[in-house]
Amino acid sequence: MMALLILLYAEARPGRPAAPLHRAPATTTSFFPSKPLGCYGDGGASFIEDDGVEDVLRSIRVHGKGDDKYDIVRVGANSRLDAIQATVLLAEIPSFLDEL
Repeated sequence: MMALLILLYAEARPGRPAAPLHRAPATTTSFFPSKPLGCYGDGGASFIEDDGVEDVLRSIRVHGKGDDKYDIVRVGANSRLDAIQATVLLAEIPSFLDEL
């Protein structure tokens, strides 16, 4: 028998994390360049409250890696935010916080 996992995801307002009262077990936000908090390429973040879901998403983020370096347990992707995009976001945070 195959198990089916259905997650409730919420998308935060453009470039802003969701308010705590409106947060689902997993919430995402985008750092697309045209958003208020945007990087120079495409990027995003997930806010997860469940450790099990977090482990699965971290595994998918790094090509489906399991507990061991060569243990591939699922189909994954290379979807990590690179250092340049992270640097841009860190530089934008002070002005973004002033706009809130």
